[in-house]
Amino acid sequence: MQHLSSLSNLVETDLRRVQRSLGIDRPPQLFPKQLEGQDLLAGCLDLNGLELLLLFGDSYPTTPPILLATLLDRDTEQLELRWSLNTPPEERLITAMQRVLHSQGYHPKLDHQKFTKQPSKNCQKNRSFSFWEWFLFGG
Repeated sequence: MQHLSSLSNLVETDLRRVQRSLGIDRPPQLFPKQLEGQDLLAGCLDLNGLELLLLFGDSYPTTPPILLATLLDRDTEQLELRWSLNTPPEERLITAMQRVLHSQGYHPKLDHQKFTKQPSKNCQKNRSFSFWEWFLFGG
């Protein structure tokens, strides 16, 4: 996971941009994860009851991270980030996240939800895991 340390600063900077643009108070949490034999860097953001887990590979920002979204008391779902190489690298994540979270009808189960529940205190603890989270990360 040594190559992830060079990616860590870039990811943290980009996640802080997302944090500010979405008005999230708590800074993102970063931690290494291994998935299917690949070293990934995970970043977690809490958006007023909506937990956003992003999995970054070493080809970031050329390729998008995997985005998993979880509403409290609901299953985790993977959301597709529209990624454009025409967008400057430092703006790709924030542009894609704003697009998926603010677009009309972007996802039937998450759109038009009121995120009024308090987010969990820790992205990795204090919540139930979906089958895929358990399978991928060992809930």
